[in-house]
Amino acid sequence: MEIKAADKPVQVLFISSVRLDEPIPWGGPVVMNTREELKQAFTDLENDTFLQDKITY
Repeated sequence: MEIKAADKPVQVLFISSVRLDEPIPWGGPVVMNTREELKQAFTDLENDTFLQDKITY
């Protein structure tokens, strides 16, 4: 791969990972593993409960 910048600096971010071989249904900005998860995510977004109380550290 060759990238050339004319007269301005350029930054490139390259990310790589292991392939998961899982289904990836998506709708707009939301990506899930199943259509059911996708529907639930949009329901949660509409109810303002998306990701709340689901993150554990």
